[in-house]
Amino acid sequence: MHIGMSEAENFELGTRIKVIGIGSGGSHAINHLIECGMRGVEFICTHSGAQALPSSRAHRTIELCRAPVEHVHAALAGTDLLFITAGRGGGADLEAAVAIARAAREMDILTVGLAATPREDTALAKLEAHVDSLIVTNDGALHGMLKTVVSEIAAILNEYGHVNVDFTDVSTVMRGPGRAMAGSAQASGPHRARIAAEHAVEGLDLSDAKALLVLVTAAKGSLKLSESRQAMAAINAGSSPSAHVIFGAAFDESLGDSIRVTVVATGVARQQH
Repeated sequence: MHIGMSEAENFELGTRIKVIGIGSGGSHAINHLIECGMRGVEFICTHSGAQALPSSRAHRTIELCRAPVEHVHAALAGTDLLFITAGRGGGADLEAAVAIARAAREMDILTVGLAATPREDTALAKLEAHVDSLIVTNDGALHGMLKTVVSEIAAILNEYGHVNVDFTDVSTVMRGPGRAMAGSAQASGPHRARIAAEHAVEGLDLSDAKALLVLVTAAKGSLKLSESRQAMAAINAGSSPSAHVIFGAAFDESLGDSIRVTVVATGVARQQH
């Protein structure tokens, strides 16, 4: 096994978040996140052979071999929250994801898997068994879903927010059993909060979700309490009254007069992807 490292940011402050991309699909996903300017997250790319590694812009690259466990442990040391993406979920990539997820569980790391696959299979079921939450989406939506989930959670955990969410809150939601799903939308205008919330959950059946993480983001000073209530009302309309809900609000000056609502639901039925 070979582990390569590049110059990286200081990841020691706040919640330490890492994203591992498996294989060529995972490497493309990692490159996309880096190109989007995401900060405060450490990116790792893994592959079974060295040929795909040079194109990766990840902070660290791992070439897997027959006995990767101790090397994976070293790469994951100090991690609080780990995201694993296996692209389209090919057999070899999913098996590698399972091995990494198993190592993360041994280290008691909160682990979220994201996979794009058109079908259920044994490898996907294995991955689900070894992560705390698994989000399955179609191939075309994977990069957007990964960016949304990672960036919003990283921002709410490691940047100053209007209504802060801490790691315990995120852990409470993401450690729920079953599949997870997520949606995000942005809107402007007088009814921006309600519209963004409705679009964020469009196509998502929240009726049996056990827990919800709701993140509302707007420019500093522009978010009103009434808007937070409107967003929650729109989301609660389709969710179970017994669902455990964590709400957070953060600032993003680039939004201008728009608002963004992101919802992560866990403990949902398997068929919802």
